[in-house]
Amino acid sequence: MERPGHLHVEKKTAANKATSLAIVIAIHIAGIAGLVAALSSGALIKQLQEIKATVDTQKTPPKAPPPPPPDLVKPPPPVAIVPEFTIATAPPPPVTTVAKPPPAPPAPKA
Repeated sequence: MERPGHLHVEKKTAANKATSLAIVIAIHIAGIAGLVAALSSGALIKQLQEIKATVDTQKTPPKAPPPPPPDLVKPPPPVAIVPEFTIATAPPPPVTTVAKPPPAPPAPKA
């Protein structure tokens, strides 16, 4: 099986490293120069000095008088209405007894 060619990474030479380092240094110098130019113009400082903050106190509205006390009337005690039930019971059925006939006499033994 062949090795894939896209995994082959060339070694970095000293010229490549120097070029990369020069580009990074140039970007840093440009950024620092931009910050110095922005801060030296004084526009930022003027904007910072123009900011003024004032604290406004809120006026508290006058408090309303308390509500009058409620009329506390004791409620009447609860009354339970007891229902009256009248249950008409049916008379019990008449008891009928059936007399058992006497057992037959034993058969004579011969």
